[in-house]
Amino acid sequence: MPFEFMIPIILFIVIGAVIITALYLRSREREMILSKEYTAEEMKSLLAPGEKKKGGLIVVGILTLSFGLGMIVGTLLKNATGQNDFVPFTMFIFVGAGLITSYYIREKLNKKEGV
Repeated sequence: MPFEFMIPIILFIVIGAVIITALYLRSREREMILSKEYTAEEMKSLLAPGEKKKGGLIVVGILTLSFGLGMIVGTLLKNATGQNDFVPFTMFIFVGAGLITSYYIREKLNKKEGV
């Protein structure tokens, strides 16, 4: 392909556009909040990032574990049957199950913390 050198250039342009758009929209949101008349306490609560939910590392860990398990099971099925179709399907199934599991574990942790 003669245009393979364009992939990194387009990638950096898209990532830069997403970052610039996010910063612009955040500043517009804050500007709109400041244009309204709020008390100092209301301003702090609106502009502060607030309480973040706990368990981000648990979600990443469960997702990585489920991805690896899906890859292992898919590879074992590929070796047993000789068909390559099982690897992506088992990876999607295990990652989906991992996301569902991590959601419930994260909700349980947040309920325990009272967030």
